[in-house]
Amino acid sequence: MPFYVIKGDLVNMNVDAIVNAANVSLKMVEGVTRAIFHKAGDEILTDACKKLVLERGRGGFKPGDAIETPSFNLKNCKIIIHAIGPNYINGKHNEEKNLIRAYKESFAILNKYNYHSIAFPLLSGEFNYPLKEAYKVASNVILDYLKDHKDDVVYLVMYKTFPMLVSDSLQEELTKYIIEKTANHKIDEKKDVATSTTNIKLVETIRKFQVSTNTSDDELILRGNLSHRQFERLLENPNYIPTKNCIIAFAIAMKLSEEEMEVLIKSLGYTYSKYSLLDLIVGFFLQKGIYDVYMINNALFGYEGILPIGADF
Repeated sequence: MPFYVIKGDLVNMNVDAIVNAANVSLKMVEGVTRAIFHKAGDEILTDACKKLVLERGRGGFKPGDAIETPSFNLKNCKIIIHAIGPNYINGKHNEEKNLIRAYKESFAILNKYNYHSIAFPLLSGEFNYPLKEAYKVASNVILDYLKDHKDDVVYLVMYKTFPMLVSDSLQEELTKYIIEKTANHKIDEKKDVATSTTNIKLVETIRKFQVSTNTSDDELILRGNLSHRQFERLLENPNYIPTKNCIIAFAIAMKLSEEEMEVLIKSLGYTYSKYSLLDLIVGFFLQKGIYDVYMINNALFGYEGILPIGADF
């Protein structure tokens, strides 16, 4: 049930369904749509979309609609979902309602095929929709969907234009914190590699927490932005060492203090550095008593090269 917001190239995502930010005519236009058409095959995808428009008949497609085509030459996914986000006028022309429906219709198609992974662009982000509001709609719909679809994973992939995902005041406070902590030190950007060969300590910590707090597997997984596959692998294979981001996810889900999280991270053979951006940012939120993994990931999104909490890719 994880939800990842990442910077990257949508057309290269290895998922069941890639979502095209379509217009009502399903025609290729500039931006992410052109990239999808090029990789899938301009001519064959254009012909498929023309056929869908003809089959739709009088009235055609409207904002909020979604329809699928094969992925053709786009081999890293199984289908392309063409979701029609609204053009933003002034917020008084059912823009939010239609944007919500575009996401929901996309999920309905995903479920129709019994697929479980999907990558969206920020729908309507290129249609003048205020980016911060467009993201708020997207995240709310996606998180609501994932509550009832525990086996699914959703990516929101942005390439060039990024909304501000945290408030100005929180970002200002976080930036000040990072500057103060690294005033006389260089940011530690080295890749952290685990040295432990067993996850027994982590599993024991998780199970002890669950017993003492009566927390179910599903609740723990949701609070950490994790997947059931990750959790099952951890329990089944004592030699499986999850990524540092996953360990941090468990720490957040268990509402550990920064000191407790540091002990857990080191027990798996990773380092905890006061000069690592990941560690600094997560530590900042834990010190403030904020254990909302999605809020923390929104803050991480603003920094290059940091994967979301819970990520094992």
